[in-house]
Amino acid sequence: MDRDSWDQPGRYDSAANAPKNPQAAEAFLAEFATLDLASQRQKIRELCETEEENYSENHAPIYSVVMNHPDPEVRRCAVEAMWYYPDEAYLDRILNVVWFDSDEEVRGRAAMVLGRYMYEGFVMEELDESLAQRVKRILFELSTDERESITVRRFALEALSFCTDDPKVLNLIEQGYFSPDQRMQLSALFAMGRSGLERWHGYLLRALHESEKEFRIEAICACGEAQIISAVPELQKMCFDMDRDIRLEAIWALGKIGDERALHTLQRCTRDADPEVCEIAHDAIEELGIAAAIARGEYEEAMDDEDLGDPEGYDEGDWDDEGNAEDDRE
Repeated sequence: MDRDSWDQPGRYDSAANAPKNPQAAEAFLAEFATLDLASQRQKIRELCETEEENYSENHAPIYSVVMNHPDPEVRRCAVEAMWYYPDEAYLDRILNVVWFDSDEEVRGRAAMVLGRYMYEGFVMEELDESLAQRVKRILFELSTDERESITVRRFALEALSFCTDDPKVLNLIEQGYFSPDQRMQLSALFAMGRSGLERWHGYLLRALHESEKEFRIEAICACGEAQIISAVPELQKMCFDMDRDIRLEAIWALGKIGDERALHTLQRCTRDADPEVCEIAHDAIEELGIAAAIARGEYEEAMDDEDLGDPEGYDEGDWDDEGNAEDDRE
């Protein structure tokens, strides 16, 4: 599961995702049990990769069983996929993984999945309030328990970052930024970007100039998620960095922020000799088109993707000045 997907919760409808065909899950699990370990890893990975665009099937019963698998890689993949099924019925199962799994990476990913419950409870307000508060308390305990592994603590911190109105959470993010452990620092940058609060802008802008590549990439992503307009000039330069990974992340971030300066840079990138750079640039321009349409109040899910992705069809008048773009995410 791509880490970017964790910040883009995606679809969920508890009614629409009710199990429709238990026999299909049973058949999958029966076949799965006959495979060797390498094939099992591949099969569960392939199923997980379908989740982002899966609007019709509920695979949670499969993942719930596979989370008992003896192989940690298989368990990790299964628990990650539960991000797409933030249903109360599965919460205790995920909590058991957080608390009792023998592999700290699996436990950390389960803590990450609890972030989806935070999103549903505190952003969308579609989860029972008492349930959301329960998950929040558990995550806070995990993130502040110094006896806990850094892996679990950092993912718990990231999960809490949807709670942007809690001073304790914000202080925890700031503490993570100043942690002596680089992994916690990276998670703090991620949390700052996810929360989108203006108080973090200075931290993220400074992190764009870090000497270590991993920190720069995390800062680029966070600036994109937080839609920091003042990051645009530096991101424009990074779109032509010698490091390809930096380039790709900067192009993606410009598409998230969106203003006319970003469009000019992205159009140049669509003519790059590297096919992946061109593809990411086109995707970023499409993202800009959607942002402009939302600003006009005209966006509909049925809009023609080809029109959105056409650099020539983009109306620069959609962005009169920097003030028309939001500095913070909703």
